[in-house]
Amino acid sequence: MKKLTCAVLSAMVCFAVALFGACKKEAAKQPEKLKDGIALVLTEGESRSIDLTEYISVEGTEYGFTAESSSPETATVSVDGGTATVTAVAKGNAVVSVSAGEVSTEFAITVNEKQKPPVAADKSALVAELALEITEQGNYTYESYSVYVEKLNAAKTVNKKADATQEEVDAACNALKAARENLTRVPEGEVVIKKPEVTRSVDIYTLEDKTQVKIDFTDNVNVNGAENVVYSVSLENTAVTLDGENCYVYNLNGEYTDVPAKAVFNVTVSYGEGKSAEYIYTLSVTDTTACRVINGGFDNGLEGWTMTGGIGEISENSTFWDQKFPIFNNGKYFSGNDTEAATGTLESSAFKVGGLNKITFMLGAAGNRDCYITLEKTDGTVVALWRNTKFKDVGNWDRDEIGKTQFACNLATYVADLSEHAGETLKIVLHDNASEGFGFFNFDELTTYYAAEEELPQNAFAAENLLADKSALQTVLENALTEQGDYTAESYDVYVKGIALARAVLENIAADQKEVDAAKTAVEKAFAALELRVPEEIAEADKSFSLLVGNSKELNLHDYVDGKDLSNLTYEITAPDGKVTVSVEDETFTVTAGSEEAESEVNIAVKYKGDTVLTVTIKVTVTSESAPVLKAESVKKEIDLYSAENKTDVTIDFAANVENVGGLELGYTVTLDGGELALDGTKYTYTFGSYTEAATEKVFAVKVEYNLNGTADSLEYNYTLSIKDTRAYRLANGGFDSGDLTGWTLSNQKLGAVSNETHYWKNDPESEDGFVFGLDGEYMFSAYADGAEEGASGTLISSDFIIGGSGYITYKLGGAKNVSYVYIDVIEKSTGKILGRFGNTLWQERTDGAKSGCTLLAYKSDLSAHIGKTAYIRISDYACVDYGLFFADSFVTYYEQQPEGFNAAFALGSPENIANEIINGDFETGDFTGWTILTDGMNDGICADETWWGERGPYNKTGKFHLDGWKTGIDEANAWAVRSSEFTLGGSGYISVRMGGNAAAVKVYKANGELIGVYKSTHFSDVNFPFVGDGEGKGSWADMRKYYIDLSAHIGEKLYIELHDTGAGAWAQAFFDEAVTYYKDVPDVANGYDTVTAPVSRDENNNLVYGEVILKWRLAVKEN
Repeated sequence: MKKLTCAVLSAMVCFAVALFGACKKEAAKQPEKLKDGIALVLTEGESRSIDLTEYISVEGTEYGFTAESSSPETATVSVDGGTATVTAVAKGNAVVSVSAGEVSTEFAITVNEKQKPPVAADKSALVAELALEITEQGNYTYESYSVYVEKLNAAKTVNKKADATQEEVDAACNALKAARENLTRVPEGEVVIKKPEVTRSVDIYTLEDKTQVKIDFTDNVNVNGAENVVYSVSLENTAVTLDGENCYVYNLNGEYTDVPAKAVFNVTVSYGEGKSAEYIYTLSVTDTTACRVINGGFDNGLEGWTMTGGIGEISENSTFWDQKFPIFNNGKYFSGNDTEAATGTLESSAFKVGGLNKITFMLGAAGNRDCYITLEKTDGTVVALWRNTKFKDVGNWDRDEIGKTQFACNLATYVADLSEHAGETLKIVLHDNASEGFGFFNFDELTTYYAAEEELPQNAFAAENLLADKSALQTVLENALTEQGDYTAESYDVYVKGIALARAVLENIAADQKEVDAAKTAVEKAFAALELRVPEEIAEADKSFSLLVGNSKELNLHDYVDGKDLSNLTYEITAPDGKVTVSVEDETFTVTAGSEEAESEVNIAVKYKGDTVLTVTIKVTVTSESAPVLKAESVKKEIDLYSAENKTDVTIDFAANVENVGGLELGYTVTLDGGELALDGTKYTYTFGSYTEAATEKVFAVKVEYNLNGTADSLEYNYTLSIKDTRAYRLANGGFDSGDLTGWTLSNQKLGAVSNETHYWKNDPESEDGFVFGLDGEYMFSAYADGAEEGASGTLISSDFIIGGSGYITYKLGGAKNVSYVYIDVIEKSTGKILGRFGNTLWQERTDGAKSGCTLLAYKSDLSAHIGKTAYIRISDYACVDYGLFFADSFVTYYEQQPEGFNAAFALGSPENIANEIINGDFETGDFTGWTILTDGMNDGICADETWWGERGPYNKTGKFHLDGWKTGIDEANAWAVRSSEFTLGGSGYISVRMGGNAAAVKVYKANGELIGVYKSTHFSDVNFPFVGDGEGKGSWADMRKYYIDLSAHIGEKLYIELHDTGAGAWAQAFFDEAVTYYKDVPDVANGYDTVTAPVSRDENNNLVYGEVILKWRLAVKEN
């Protein structure tokens, strides 16, 4: 669990540091305005602090803050570091201007007049009268003493009222005095009955002896000097026998509930000479045991509770976090603070709702929405759901505000009204389905019975029932379609998935009302978006033919129309001009030619539920010429086995190009490569062989012989098969259309999976539907698939393919903002050489005003220089935040011509240099991606701090992260090491590493493990702390220097480096950053330097003064 959140960190940006060969000093960084100032309202004398870093960023600059007030007589302002303090002086308005460099912002200040306290009323007379309080009835009459008590209580209330008026005080005093003076005494010798009716309420739950109750009938009697006093008591007209002290033991027999059972005693007190007094004593007995949960305060451990999953334990810790903030517990309580990773439930015993029908409990933490409390019937039916609605991870925690305006792990008291469940038997269940983000419970003091309002804890918060109303969603799902019907498979599939998601929401008891409403809306939208299948004209159908005068031809509807299996489909077939006639029977129709030559047509009108949705027109030529004719002078059929359904052979019908209008007997002779083929009627089946992307042509010479009116004649044409096979040039499952990763290899399942989600960030405040991915087809690879994590690292590798055709490939890529850590490589299979590296260089967080950070962009990459090479695609993800993930789709690796409509992919550097770089050399992934930890017990070390210790010494790092010896968990006296990925040394043969501390060393190895050399940090100097720098009087501690290592003797060799903390000597710590393993040219080390902000002197008050300090680059020396 987090121990303290000082500020909500912005998403950590993983970025690559640009490498500069030049040695010139960079321009000073300028402050950046983050947001406008706000309006503040203060009261005279009040001060308010403003964190200026929320409005202007000066991080990494040499600027500080200044501030001034436009009206110091109204409000003054002072600045201490990054904090401004505004103090209200007098009523009025002022503007406070804050500046850092040339950047400024303004705060509008309104000062209100301080209200003067009202003049207090004089209560001296009232206090004096209260001092005369008569605390016992004594021998005063019941009536007069009752009036006195009433006025006494009213007077006490007024006395406690701080803003009571003088009129109220005087009235209360006079009323009390009058009531006191009007008290009436009963004469001596007369018995005084204190109350004419007495009711005693007994709850068996609270009794130690639950079998009987002793009643003392003398408690309501003041004998007042009377003689011969005798008590007579009857119960339901039956006399009861009292003991010598006029007491009676009432046996608690029978069954009692929370509904009072009353026993009414008539009491007569006889005294003196024939005198008597009477009163009624009512014993009201209840047993609220069934209404009270067992061990609601956990004083007896987990007695009465049932826990699954080990989600907590009994604790008595009264504080939380290192700041020792108060828990506000009452002794023992249930806490999951030390078991946050666990998930499970904690279930109370059952209780009956009674009394006030209100319950209370104390709840802390449970800030994760997967932590909630349900109120359930004994059969598990949930009737209410509560969350810790006071919780808020504010970050800037204030001890004085904990439990008032700030709520974290501290216990807050809630009260829930269960009136609508009065008399029902229920139970409480704590559900912990979270493992982080305050994903645990602190829980205490579950009290399930109160008899009166005054018993309720003060200042309890109302527990809001967040159980969603799912009735409308239930209705929608009950009326959902169960069959596809006439809708398209695609739209019905979307609908079915919407239904499935909606059912999941319906079944998720913790779903909030917004989720429920969104699920209902999504189903309704999916229903509205259902598309009817549309009948299609069959493109291959021969929609023109000739017919001899007077002849007929029978045709089949389904040769012309694909009805898509629609219901309610009808056909209307007509010949509008009358030159031919049509007769229809079931699915066939017959066209009959007229008596004259003519050009005519037949129309097929396809109707769905009576409306025409398609019309197919067939051209008919009525002729008296009986000789057969060719439809085309030659025929060419092109086949790519990649797209062919039958990849074994093809059957050719040579009669398809001949129109035999006269129905003559035709003879076919076909030759191929000089040899005559054996036909099956008019057909021939050609078996495929082996092909490449270059088309192979097979030319069939076709001769058609016939006899017309005794004269022999013939027709001839060539039928050409053009066959190629581009399968080897296309990677398998490039569009993930198989619905899985067939053809791909994923190194880390947490990178993502194949998904058919069309939108991301649904229910976003800007768009309830979310934002479009833009996938092609039904599937894509998604980093938002179930189980995926943005912080995961790894690769997704395709099947092999030959680069061919035009040499272009295309693909779609989304997310992957940081192209230094998320990118696509095309790699030659035989050598492992990277032929090209590409990234999502056109990434934009918004496009046309809408969010687009994960939207797929279409790219084309030119690999024409590598035609003929066998390659594969590798998508690498070494980023952890700030869109450190990727979405991919539609990898097409073969085009005969350069494709249009794609963005040209920008090559990320020269492919020759990619192999020269190690992975994550600057640790900007925020973890050890690309590095191997070599030391047991070292499980951390990546640090985002800019400075060290209170003196704010500079690390002289680059980017956001570095490797920090103080953060590794390894003791200072012990050594540790990490190893880089391998790289091929290229360019000038120089590499560089930033090193700091007195134990830092770089070891360079060949890939076979042979040590090339050890290069240590040599600039450490423990003098004149904390003044960092080079030269006399300057020291160096955790501040890093850039060391260059000359490895030019090993150019072309595959190497790796290790970063070591040698664990020896004083200040045995090591710090590293920015390991660079490729420089095209020899770096100018002698003239290179870094500039940092560091302590340079002290002022007259001994405070540190900061200024610009130069830290020179160094050439590392190999140890002997």
